[in-house]
Amino acid sequence: EVESYGGTNVVVNCHMYNTENMYGWEKELMRDCPRSALGILHFNTSAKSSDSEAHFILGLKALHNFWYDMCKIEFESAIEKEPLLGIAYWGRALCEAQLLWNSENVKESSAWLDLARDRDAYPGYMDPREVQYFNSVVTLNTVPSGQTPLDSRPERYQNYLDSLTALAAQYPNDWTAQSFTALMTLAVGSVGECASAFTASCLAQQDAARVAVDAAFRENPFFAGVLHYGMHAHDFPNQTAYDSGLKYAMAYPYLVNSTCHSLHMPSHIYDRTGDFVRGGQSNEESVAGADQFATSGALSMDGGTINMSYGLEFAFNAGNLYHSLEFQQYEYLQQCRMPLARRMLGRMRFASNQAVERLAVANGRPVNSIDPQSTFEENFGSSWYDATTYKQWEYRMFARQVQFSLMLTLMNNTLDAVGQADWHSALMASYPLRLSWAKEETTVYNHGVYSPQSEAGLWNAMALAQLYDYRITSSQIPVNQVPRDFHDRICGSYPATMTTLPSGCIPEGVVAAKERLFEVALSYKNQTLKYEESLTLALLMQVQAMEEFNLGDIERARLLAKTGAELEREASRSILPTSTTLYFIPGDAFYGWILLASATPTETAVNQAAEDAFASCLSPLIRPNNSLCLLGHARASARLGHVEAARIAYTALLSLWKEDSNCGEARTEAQNYVADEF
Repeated sequence: EVESYGGTNVVVNCHMYNTENMYGWEKELMRDCPRSALGILHFNTSAKSSDSEAHFILGLKALHNFWYDMCKIEFESAIEKEPLLGIAYWGRALCEAQLLWNSENVKESSAWLDLARDRDAYPGYMDPREVQYFNSVVTLNTVPSGQTPLDSRPERYQNYLDSLTALAAQYPNDWTAQSFTALMTLAVGSVGECASAFTASCLAQQDAARVAVDAAFRENPFFAGVLHYGMHAHDFPNQTAYDSGLKYAMAYPYLVNSTCHSLHMPSHIYDRTGDFVRGGQSNEESVAGADQFATSGALSMDGGTINMSYGLEFAFNAGNLYHSLEFQQYEYLQQCRMPLARRMLGRMRFASNQAVERLAVANGRPVNSIDPQSTFEENFGSSWYDATTYKQWEYRMFARQVQFSLMLTLMNNTLDAVGQADWHSALMASYPLRLSWAKEETTVYNHGVYSPQSEAGLWNAMALAQLYDYRITSSQIPVNQVPRDFHDRICGSYPATMTTLPSGCIPEGVVAAKERLFEVALSYKNQTLKYEESLTLALLMQVQAMEEFNLGDIERARLLAKTGAELEREASRSILPTSTTLYFIPGDAFYGWILLASATPTETAVNQAAEDAFASCLSPLIRPNNSLCLLGHARASARLGHVEAARIAYTALLSLWKEDSNCGEARTEAQNYVADEF
């Protein structure tokens, strides 16, 4: 067929597979040419059955789109229909290897390879190319003696990349080999020393991945793997990289238009550029796509044709669906659409609750006191662990809802009462329960990385909310006028020598938050995760700075906020995270607020430092177009008489905050300033 693409007509090679015996929803996912549900893909196999070949192709399409749950189902269907189809075992093994996310189940992956190798007929009728593919994953899963899968990951990833490179060189028209090579080039650049600091060699590895995938894109701009991995290769806070990634942001969802992940991925690039409106639209489509699939007949309360256990269908493709939901909330917050962001959090909480109760639900009953105590403990303990990833998402989303609401409240005349309700909700919320931190364990994502980070963000949000509430509601003398020696006499040397805190002291939750933030930072230090350690210390310093601000020690508050911002800035120079949702309150935004809130309009040096802090936040490396930083930069510039800088920031803010935002007063402020300057 001929497809108009990029202003030119391109001949597309369409491949037809026998879908006669597939379910209706599988046939829809196999839809191809020129626009495709899961991407145009051809892979020569030694399959004897056209039925098994179709399931294999659908499994490979799912794999190229990181739809790992579907990947498992389709490769297992291919194996069931043709047990001697050795290459299907290769595909099923790779469903356990989420290599770009540094999440893999080596034991389970190896078990699928062993199922094929243990057959007397192995390698059966696999041709030499298929055997080479199969052996490449054997290489990936080979853990050297005396090492763990985690310890050996850099060596194993490199060995796998070497195998793929040889395969791609031998079969230059095999686009799975070509795209997998680019993907693994990127993955090798995220492990070992590259997991804690981006050295010159790590940056070179990323550049090599971009060169490889861009070359593949020029040759075959329709292949799902090329489109998808091109997005990831350009998803870095590096303006040259993400600007070059815009072509993938437009092409991937257009040509692969029915997966949650393909519809979501453009938001990674759009958010990098600060285009939160388009990013939000991408995730609206992504979540809607997941919801549409849920009504396709594949999933239902009785299991559906996918045959998930009763009540567990919410967990299907969770890694993609709830990741999109988290991004969508973040983008709504940037647009100051607080109720919409809150709805995303509400949906995430519902899913978390389903995850906590999953074992009992699967047995057709709720977890409650009717069960024997032993059954309750067994079910709840296992369920809490299984729900860890869901709670990670929920904690981070709740944290951002509170933090954004609080920061806009602190910045004065910005947020309406509807929006301010979010930070108030933290005052009555239960303290976060501990999640699993096991660094080699995962239910969807790695717990050693994401659980501590999620807890840290929520503790920071709750502590800041309590401190601000304490500041504005204290019935004693104004908190910012409390002498330090009076404060120390009331509170003592918390927390080491105290079992409880007297009334009138710093809120107890702040003490608990500081303890937990320190624990999180120490955990990251022990894992040599420098970026995460630095960001956690920055969150801790924000809490300490707010304490000092309350006590009236403005210089110490400024110093703590500045140190936290510098830590975050330095971390972003040494390692470039691949997800905007790793962020909580921008360190420079918090520091800039402290400066503006504690300075008079005539204190030029302090106001200039505030303008500089907000400008740093808005840099291409950090958070271009972050609305907190745009507002702060506009106000600091206006205070200094820097008219053009203020006008630019206010204009950018107006592109984010529309008529339906909850930041009406600040929006009017921006409109008036821009109108006056014209």
